[in-house]
Amino acid sequence: MRRLGVALLLIASLALNAWLGWRAIRTEPRLPPPPPTSEGGAGKHDLLDSVERDWLQRAGFASPADSLRADLLRHPELIPAEGVVGGTMAFREGSIWILPAGHVWAVADDGHIEVSLLLRYDVTKDRRINWHVVYNGGS
Repeated sequence: MRRLGVALLLIASLALNAWLGWRAIRTEPRLPPPPPTSEGGAGKHDLLDSVERDWLQRAGFASPADSLRADLLRHPELIPAEGVVGGTMAFREGSIWILPAGHVWAVADDGHIEVSLLLRYDVTKDRRINWHVVYNGGS
């Protein structure tokens, strides 16, 4: 009787290992990631909620996410790293995520290295955007 129990345990173990191995190597078709929500087209990541978007529009920005993105592109001085091998550090339009609650995630690069930044912005009464680095993932 004891040998029967050991044999059944061995068979069950082999079956379980075969099934787990099959699941590990089985290839299923993977769906492409969903496109980011966007105010201005592909590659423009916009996660502003409707309240914030309305507030920015009332503040004078017809296209809030595009306005924030365009303003950040004009501020390479916020990037805490210098370019290497003759490169110039800059934000790239397709690498700026407009987040809720007055924040932006941006990646800057010079073609050789890249730096990730979490920035916070505030808007003045005269429609100027002030940027503040919250997190510097590059230094």
